[in-house]
Amino acid sequence: MKIHDATSTTKRVWEDDFWDNSKVIAETEKDIDFHNLLKINDKYYRIICAKPVEGQLDKYEKVAVEKVKYSPTCEETSNENYIVCPVCGHIDYDSFEVGEGEYICPACSSELDIETDYTVTYIATVKRESKIVNI
Repeated sequence: MKIHDATSTTKRVWEDDFWDNSKVIAETEKDIDFHNLLKINDKYYRIICAKPVEGQLDKYEKVAVEKVKYSPTCEETSNENYIVCPVCGHIDYDSFEVGEGEYICPACSSELDIETDYTVTYIATVKRESKIVNI
């Protein structure tokens, strides 16, 4: 299987000539699941597109990958607005749709446990001021 760097060309993975214009950064005979992270030359990649072997949807002829930040010493992350994966740093801008519980990072496929911390903010506006009495 050939592994193509999706960032090595201005072509998009859905364009017909993507595979001819992208750089092959590695080849392997290993069975790779679409959700695996790949380590190539001490850099980490996620698969963003795969071309299956004809008639075998679970085997790939080619895959397109992009680099991800990967921290093998995962720590908890906290962010006011979005879920941030502690493994790869991916920011999920649709976090409001997630809620709490199990979550699979769309960038690195790590399984995360999400807790939502709610904060209440009070806003006071003047409806009527107190009457001032001069004495």
